[in-house]
Order: sequence, then structure tokens, then C-alpha cells
Amino acid sequence: PTRRSSDLLNGRIIVVGGEDRNNTELSSAEEYDPTTGRWSSIPSMHTKRSCCAAAVLDGQLYVVGGWDGNERLSSAEVYNPTTRCWSLIPHMNLQRSGCAAVSLCGKLIVVGGYDGNTRHA
Repeated sequence: PTRRSSDLLNGRIIVVGGEDRNNTELSSAEEYDPTTGRWSSIPSMHTKRSCCAAAVLDGQLYVVGGWDGNERLSSAEVYNPTTRCWSLIPHMNLQRSGCAAVSLCGKLIVVGGYDGNTRHA
């Protein structure tokens, strides 16, 4: 699989979305525990997406934007590792794939990406 996003959450690497070997977008998610050296599945996201962005804020993993195989996405969702549940959150103002996300000063910042017409810096 390719075009996945990942981040570090509670000492574990979380990898989300991407594409399978047939270039079909995925909603799946996995976590790697470096203390055991094992990968395990976690619940899938609500939306299949590749070329999305991920960032940790307040102990939760936020996944935004991407490509679902038909269109660029403005949707966003958050994973709570305590409840092991994904929740949909309000959409971004701009649909985009290939963007980057970071948490800064208690906020989630999304920059760049491609909206289908323009590459944003």
C-alpha cells in the first residue's frame, strides 16, 4: 500500500488510509507498537482516503483531506485511542489532497495541498 499518512500517538505509530496494490483508496488503520514489534488493526476511518494528512492534538489523532478515488476531500475525522472510535468533525473550508497537518499552540494547522485546480503552498 502507498500514499498513507502516519503519526505517533501514545508511543505507537498509527498509519491510516492510503491505497492498496490495485490503487483503491483505503479507510483502514493500523498501529505499530515498538515495545512488542507488532502491528495490529484498529477501527477503520469513516472515509476512505489517500494523500491525506494526520496530526496528534490533545492525545487524539486528526486525519484531514485526501483523495477518495473520485474527488479531493474537505472532510476530517478524529481517532480517540481510549474509546478506539473515530468521530467525524466539521469539514475544512477547502478540499485538498497532499496537504500537511501539525498541532501548534493547541490548534490543528493544515497547510498546502492540491484542490484540483491550484497547488497551495
